[in-house]
Amino acid sequence: MASTSHSEEPPRPRVDADESSSNLLATNFSQLIAVVEKLGTTMEKVESTLLDHGKQFEVLTRDALKNDQPYDQKDLEDESTCLALYDMVMAKTKEKADEWNGTMDVTLIFIALFSAVLTAFLVPATQTLLPTSDNSGNSTSSQALPLPARSDEAVCAFYYLSLITAIIIAVLCALGRQWVRRLTIRPNKKTWKERMFWHIERMRRAEKWLQVLMEVLYWMLLVSIGLFMSGLLYQLWNVSHSFEERAIILLATWALGVVLIGGIVVTMIATTYHAVRYQASVFEGLISRVIVGEADIGLVKGVKSIWAWPKERVAKGGNWWPGVTIQESLRVGLAQLKNMRLSDVFERGGRRMRSLVAKREKSWKSFTTAMTDIRWKKWMKTLNLVKEAQEWIKRNRVK
Repeated sequence: MASTSHSEEPPRPRVDADESSSNLLATNFSQLIAVVEKLGTTMEKVESTLLDHGKQFEVLTRDALKNDQPYDQKDLEDESTCLALYDMVMAKTKEKADEWNGTMDVTLIFIALFSAVLTAFLVPATQTLLPTSDNSGNSTSSQALPLPARSDEAVCAFYYLSLITAIIIAVLCALGRQWVRRLTIRPNKKTWKERMFWHIERMRRAEKWLQVLMEVLYWMLLVSIGLFMSGLLYQLWNVSHSFEERAIILLATWALGVVLIGGIVVTMIATTYHAVRYQASVFEGLISRVIVGEADIGLVKGVKSIWAWPKERVAKGGNWWPGVTIQESLRVGLAQLKNMRLSDVFERGGRRMRSLVAKREKSWKSFTTAMTDIRWKKWMKTLNLVKEAQEWIKRNRVK
């Protein structure tokens, strides 16, 4: 038995080794579980951080692209939608208002300087029309002043007309600035929808007239400068011929001035041709648009309105003319005259007078009809030539 017990004792160290290995595995497994739990916590934090970063990135992307994205579709009655539309319309209006105000400001500054220079020439020109102090002292108060020379009158007229035109330009600029300022004022309405439609309608009615005002200011400014230059050159011409001999230097100055003014006229003609020849030219103006036929106002529209007016009158006349009972009234009058007991002399005289009047009316009507036909044919030919010229210009225009 003893030998048996001694033979069974050696396997115990293996059992101890298995227990130690199992304990080691259990310890490692518990540590692994702790690491995995810690990793899970870390991953949750990473997930929340990534979600926060994704939300922030979406906000940044939306803020960066919000100006390029359309508005959310909402009802027109919505106040936020009407406010956004009103801001868009007002921004466009302010852009045009700044352009118009800039043009009028530059015009006002130029008119102020130009009027000062013009007045310096006008005062001496006016003094030449009046007699000197010696002559005025010799003449009595009852005697009228003698007429000045026609040349002096013409020079003074040029200067005065130029100054009057400049003052009218200044008045129009002041009125135009006031009208433009009213376009940028918020309408006194309750809702944004009413303000938006009120502003759009007011802009639609005023924009056309303000554009016409800009064109009128431009051409009136050219007219004022042209009158001043005409008076200046005419005065220089008169001064050069007021001596016993010709003043060569003054005549050369006058000729040089004429050449310079001719150069400006040629430049304007060349720029107008450039605008007519090439599309989207920087020199485009009212004359070029009228020539091409793209102007909303001007000669073409006036001719069309003149052409449409008689056609409308004729169309209306054809409707109301059959309703007029002139012939019936004449027949009733003749029947009453026949029933009256008048002498044969008066009856014959009346018939002769009526026949003469009818012949004269017939001849006059035929004459007026012939003249009207001739004038109408001339108008038709002119309109056809203008239309053909515009079509030819459009076909040969460089795009």
